[in-house]
Amino acid sequence: MGETWVEKRMRKTLIQLTVAVIFSLVLIFNASAQKIKLTWSNQPTDSLGEYFIYKKVQGQTNFELIGQVSARDSIFWDNYIIINTNIYYAVTSVDSDGFEGPFSRAASVFISDRYTPFGEFEVLANLNDVHLSWTVWEKGQSWSFEILRSRDDKLHFQRIGYLAFTPEMIGNRLQFIDRKLAKGHYFYKIVTNGKNGGVISSEIKKVETSEPAMFSLEQNYPNPFNTATKIRFGLRQSNKVKIAIFDLKGREVVELIDAVMSGGAHEVKWDGTDSFNVPVASGAYLVILRVGNYKKVRRIVLLK
Repeated sequence: MGETWVEKRMRKTLIQLTVAVIFSLVLIFNASAQKIKLTWSNQPTDSLGEYFIYKKVQGQTNFELIGQVSARDSIFWDNYIIINTNIYYAVTSVDSDGFEGPFSRAASVFISDRYTPFGEFEVLANLNDVHLSWTVWEKGQSWSFEILRSRDDKLHFQRIGYLAFTPEMIGNRLQFIDRKLAKGHYFYKIVTNGKNGGVISSEIKKVETSEPAMFSLEQNYPNPFNTATKIRFGLRQSNKVKIAIFDLKGREVVELIDAVMSGGAHEVKWDGTDSFNVPVASGAYLVILRVGNYKKVRRIVLLK
């Protein structure tokens, strides 16, 4: 009488457990290729069909299948790199009938952003706006970045923006603002294509937004500035707004806004000239935002 399916599966599983266990898993990050190389060894068996490769990142509970290779190979290249976080890998063997053996012992790797084109990824919540910024390390070539956001803990990311960097740009820090969000938790990451066809991802950052205050005034950017600077402010609801630049003696230099404005985030630019379009001298100035009987003040610096 032949084996039943259950008996056959038990026998195959026993074979997997005794002769096809992965004994060692070694990870090597190739900085020039910007890929992770996985190698492993086991005791070979005639029934071995292929290997499955699994991966998870810091914070994830379960491993996810990311690839498979034939039984003739004991090497796999992962070209989706996540920086500044622990990455874990495990390998299983699968026999010719499709039965999968146990996971190998997990191996981990941490890749500093200093070995990748960008880094210093920061995410800050300012009421119901979220400010993202990162540094481009390799400034000699063009780079394109996708900004991704998830609203849930399962990290279902959606693209919300795109920024490009070119060698002609002044400075090497890019900024993106995700505006007018509902109150709650958000997850962000940015990705770019590597130099050799792979994908490089930032770590995942989590922030919490809140309801906007009656009004807010952010620090101008850039500060100090030379030719022009941007002044961002927010209103919880429609209101009469006045923004003006003053010198340190309290004299008004120029009025930038005097109008009723809708609720939400706004931005105004100052080009360093007075109300007669005459350039003012280098030095410190005050930007004053008035909403009704209330005001906020920021100190700004003009350098020529």
